[in-house]
Amino acid sequence: MDKHAQFNRAAKPYVDAKKLLTQNENFKHFDEIAALYDTAKENVAIAEAKEAEEEAKRLEEEKAELERRKEERAAKKASKKK
Repeated sequence: MDKHAQFNRAAKPYVDAKKLLTQNENFKHFDEIAALYDTAKENVAIAEAKEAEEEAKRLEEEKAELERRKEERAAKKASKKK
């Protein structure tokens, strides 16, 4: 285990430098990345709105189906009483 710790300590400056270079490259393209983020954010909002609409529609259909079944039971019960 000591050799792993020793290796990690020795490799840390290299790993940190590589992270900084990657970060620097990403900041050079920050405007492009920000534009992609805004587009993706809009797409997610549209998808969530569509999903919420579909969920509301499904709930309405389920409610209508339950109401229909309730009416059928009431009609069946009423016809048995006669």
